[in-house]
Order: sequence, then structure tokens, then C-alpha cells
Amino acid sequence: MNYDVRMLTLLLAAASVFTASDMLDIQTFARGQPIVLSSDGAWVAYVLTDVADEWNVAARRPRGHVQIQRLGDPAKPLSAGTTRSSFPAFSPDGRRLAFFLEDPEGGQLAVWDRTSGQVHRLGERFEGRAYLAPEWDVASPRIVYALAAKTPPAPPPARVQVIRSSDPRLPGDAFFVDRRRATLATVDVRGGGFHSLTREPAHVRAFRLSRTDVLYRTPTEETFGLVGKEVQQTYAVPLTGDALPRLVEAEPNETRRVRLAPDESLTDPEIEAPQPNMYTIARPFMDLYVGADNVTATIEDQIEAPVTSADGKSVFFRAIDRKTYDETIYRYRTETRALEKLAGAASTTDTSPSAGAM
Repeated sequence: MNYDVRMLTLLLAAASVFTASDMLDIQTFARGQPIVLSSDGAWVAYVLTDVADEWNVAARRPRGHVQIQRLGDPAKPLSAGTTRSSFPAFSPDGRRLAFFLEDPEGGQLAVWDRTSGQVHRLGERFEGRAYLAPEWDVASPRIVYALAAKTPPAPPPARVQVIRSSDPRLPGDAFFVDRRRATLATVDVRGGGFHSLTREPAHVRAFRLSRTDVLYRTPTEETFGLVGKEVQQTYAVPLTGDALPRLVEAEPNETRRVRLAPDESLTDPEIEAPQPNMYTIARPFMDLYVGADNVTATIEDQIEAPVTSADGKSVFFRAIDRKTYDETIYRYRTETRALEKLAGAASTTDTSPSAGAM
């Protein structure tokens, strides 16, 4: 009897061993991908890393599959196999979901319809890998998105190369330069009409919609390639695509622009201060600015993941205590400049606003 018990114990122990194969099969939220909620709060979309792709083990932005899920029901993938998907974005009414379908030859915009459950491809294909999420126009059933261009082949290296370096900590900035390029376009969801907004690929860092224009940011020619010192300029192009992009001196609502800036007065108590002539790669603590106002001047936490509500009246962000690592969600009201604590959080992903929820 004792022998049988020992054998059973050994068998159970062997069955519960957690192996390297088990670890590689763990599904995780894909880094760099949004988690979005429909406007009625009933549906959520996110991207799970493709565990079958071995390149994902060390990828900075792993490939994955968009999952659409009605809260309380199982999730449904919107791609499979070597066709991956990325960057989900709900329409303002929450009835459609825009995202990118990508295969080894390139990518294309697609839309999932809640009523029919079908996925339809829209617009033209592009050769590069998508890196900016599509945006819906709240005034009409159209989507503005970036068509990622294929990275041109690098010329043969010269026998003697001059390394451009702007930081004594880095042995040349070239390895860290973001060389991704894209053109901007709109597509009509109902009729499928496609219109290019920009003619040539540019180093588009971000874009957003105003009432009549698409505002996008690109680095200046003088600072392109300077890691951490890149200066960006804003261009505006009409949503109709009937005019060339124009340089904008200051973005609309610049007084409400949300940004993070380093707070040099705060340090992590567990990290030793760098010695003379030495540098640290520790991430600096950040403060949240709305326009010129330092919203978190009185908070000695790490500030992350700011997101603005659709009406622009609230800014939500996450604060991580630098001693206990407890997380707290805050809301800043832009009209009254009031800061309020909402709840504790245990999230490791970005926040996303919806109608009356987050």
C-alpha cells in the first residue's frame, strides 16, 4: 500500500512539472498593441501573441491575432495561421471593428461587422508592417489609416564609416533610429472608396483627426536619427485629400496637449545612484503635463499610460508607487483642473476610454 502511494505521488509530481515547452505555449497580450472597448461597454478587442511564431520569443513587437469578445462569452480570433492581425479600433457606435490583416507579402485594412460577424477587406494593400492604429471619422463612415511602406534595402557599407552620435552613452545612433515610413489614406466603409491623402511615404510618428483635417507628426530633417533629441513638426492635410499637406505652427488645442516629461527629482530607492563618469539605463520617473500644467507635481509615483476621453474633458492615467509598486488610476478634469483618485489597479496594459467606462 505504501509502495502504491509513493508511485501515485511520483506520477502526480511528474505530471505537474512546468516545462520550457509549457512556458512557450503561454498566451500573452502582444506588446505595443491596444486593448479597446466598444462604446456601449459590451465588447472588447485585443491582440494575443502568436505562440506558434518562434520569432516572437525575442521580438520587440511580437506578431499576433486580434481577438473579439463579448464580455462573458469566449473570445473569437479574427485571423489564423500565417495571416496575423493587429491594431484593433472600434467605430464610434461600437458596431464595427477596424484592424489590419498581415501576411508575408504585406497587409491590408479590414473591418469586422458585429451584426453579420463577417470580416471584409478594404482599401489598398501595403508592403510594410503596420505600426499605427487606424482611426474612425466620427462625422462619416470612413477610416483614416497609415499604409506602411516597405523599408528600402540598405546601400553597401563604405570601407570607412562615420558614426553619428549625439549621446556619450551610445556608440552611434544609427542602430536605434526609427526608419518606418507610411502614407496616409481614407477609405469609405460602406462604398469602399479609397483616397490617398499623402503622395510620398514619410516618417510618420503619429496622426490624429480634427474636424476637417488629418494632423500628423514627422521629425525635422535636422534632427532625424538623433535618439532622444528628435524634434517633430506637425502637418495638416484635408480629409478630402484635395490639397497638399501644410506645415502647422501649433496644433489646435495645444493648451490641452497631454505629454509625459521626466522628473529628475525622483529616483527608485532600490537602484543605486550612478557613480561619477558612469551612466544608468534606469527608466526616469515621469510627470504628466496637460498643456503647461504639471498635473502630477504632488504625486511621487511613476506615471504611465495617459489617455484622454473622447470628449476631451478628462485625462486618465496610472500611477505606480515607487516603494510598494501598488498601482492607482487617476482622473484629471481639464475644465476644473481637479485631480481625483478612482481605484487601485493591477493592470500591465494601457487604458482605453469608452462611454462611461474605462
